[in-house]
Amino acid sequence: MRTISAFCLIGALICGGIWNARRGLPHNEEGRYLDLATAVVIHEQSVMIYAGFALLFMVLAAMALYAASKL
Repeated sequence: MRTISAFCLIGALICGGIWNARRGLPHNEEGRYLDLATAVVIHEQSVMIYAGFALLFMVLAAMALYAASKL
């Protein structure tokens, strides 16, 4: 269970890092972000999905740690 928790925390860190990097990108009135380094257009909804995944992984990690402490 601790291994599962560690993988969930790694997933949360990755998704949180992507979310943090992309939320500060310049965007237009249509909600499209432009990454100038890679010339990739990112939609506003995809940025929020990364935040949701980060929160989900954090909750799963907490649940796995709680389950490991009960064993």
